[in-house]
Amino acid sequence: MRDWNRWRVGIIGVRLLASVGLLTSVGCTPAGPTTYPISGTVTYKGQPVPAGNLHFDPDPRTNPKGVPVTLSITNGVYASAPGQGLLPGDYLVRVQAFDGKAANEAPLGEALCPEQTRPHTQPAGSTTLEITLP
Repeated sequence: MRDWNRWRVGIIGVRLLASVGLLTSVGCTPAGPTTYPISGTVTYKGQPVPAGNLHFDPDPRTNPKGVPVTLSITNGVYASAPGQGLLPGDYLVRVQAFDGKAANEAPLGEALCPEQTRPHTQPAGSTTLEITLP
């Protein structure tokens, strides 16, 4: 009887250790690629853009593995959230600027100018990008 109890306790101990090992390894998946923060200002005719969007589209010719990122412009300022920046590489930045006066079908207001596209190269590090719209 004693041998049976020892064997049973041993089996329970092995199962317990295996379960703990499995649970702790679940949270140890490798992190994704490192992204880098980007922030800055956007002005139109010398004034902060009240509302808008910046679309960082990976340049398909030089950055085919890049991930697109969209950031909001509020009162002329934008910033990526922690951990949600850009991968290093070349991007085409589409700038959409609005007057910030929401209307029924225009939640950001009227466009201040046509959408503009410009190149940007994101280095492996934090970046400040100032955008001036003519």
